Amino acid sequence: MRKRLKIGRNSLCPCGSGRKFKRCHLNQAIDMQQISTKREVTSDGGENYELDKSGFHLIKTTDLAQLSGFDASASFGMDGEEPDVARIWYMSVCANSEELRSVMDPSTAKDWLLRTRADAILDSTRIFRVSVARSQRIQRGLLDDLYANDFSEYLEKLDSIDQLICEDVPSGFILTNIPNAQCVRTENGKIIIVSEVMRHFLYYMSLGTTELEVPLEVRRNALLIAVRVMFMYETMDFEIDPRGEVPYDLHAEIERVVEAQIQFVIGHEYAHHRLGHSFDDVIKIHSKQGGAFIGQNPSQLSLYKRGWEQEFEADTASVMGAKAWEARHRLVHGAIHFFLALYVFETVADRLDKAFASIDTHPPTVERFFRIVNRFGSEFSIDRSDAEKWLEYHRRISDQIIALAECQPENFRRYGSIYLAQWQGKPLVDRIDY
Repeated sequence: MRKRLKIGRNSLCPCGSGRKFKRCHLNQAIDMQQISTKREVTSDGGENYELDKSGFHLIKTTDLAQLSGFDASASFGMDGEEPDVARIWYMSVCANSEELRSVMDPSTAKDWLLRTRADAILDSTRIFRVSVARSQRIQRGLLDDLYANDFSEYLEKLDSIDQLICEDVPSGFILTNIPNAQCVRTENGKIIIVSEVMRHFLYYMSLGTTELEVPLEVRRNALLIAVRVMFMYETMDFEIDPRGEVPYDLHAEIERVVEAQIQFVIGHEYAHHRLGHSFDDVIKIHSKQGGAFIGQNPSQLSLYKRGWEQEFEADTASVMGAKAWEARHRLVHGAIHFFLALYVFETVADRLDKAFASIDTHPPTVERFFRIVNRFGSEFSIDRSDAEKWLEYHRRISDQIIALAECQPENFRRYGSIYLAQWQGKPLVDRIDY
């Protein structure tokens, strides 16, 4: 049970410092007009306090901090001292003091991966809510990687030497609305990150383009969701606000396709490391909700722009790195599906958002697609004429999305959520149902 708690001037400060409220946070630098307090009455009659920043961000205080090894007094400051706002901020996502030290003062590549993940979660209130809900559901920390096994699965495909080379690079998914995958250079070594939003883009694009039976309105909305995800207009809250209930067998088939695509993407980034590719050029991308790709705040994300030949090499090496024929076969099909999905989005984006054309981090998708077909076609019985038919099929889908955008432009420029028509299920209300 939760209820509001009114704090008197002479009451103990809920931060857990042991001092009266009037001598602690009443006149501290933190804006108390933007901080509310919640009291949780536990089953044994005890009380836990949490600070709620802007009515939402939960900041751990003494009761919770002691459980995790935090020193709350070091965060909120003694009399006359400014509170350590950065420490308080990161405490809201860290599971213990060791994790907090890694995030606040990164000294290894692994620390930088945690820091990147923490910054992404704290960059968006909605993503923070998703992280908290996930943590409660799976009983793990907010900075734990839900999909870490995807990286382990790819490493198992490699020979022992390549495994050793790649295991040295901390890798993982980042919960962010920025669609991206890259091998990044930090102050303490390389890390490999893949945005979780890529999974949603690939899932809904696969649902919208599958040749399996899907109602027309569901297919249309799935394509709309996929494009909006890449434009960063679709809210990144699929776990707490599902877009629909896809029949089990169809869902399983779509997931199988997505896993193959993700494996190829992970292999591509590992290949950049294995092949010793450089980090010559950098372009800046920001993560403004519902904005253009090129922004006014370039500090949000840096994307590395490598030479086209290096990208082609990484595409090939992602497949060739696998020892077994079956694994290579699956990676080839993952690459083909990935490039076709990307082709649909890029074709639409070139028409709807001219700023997108300014982001030139990779070679043309069509060329990457046909290079994979030409390189592995004979080995895996992929005929070029079939590949051309697949591309034409996806071009027609792109045209349909563009026509929809011209008729209903608001659906492509409104920040929010789109649902799968008759597959939506029970509508949920924000702040009530989740």
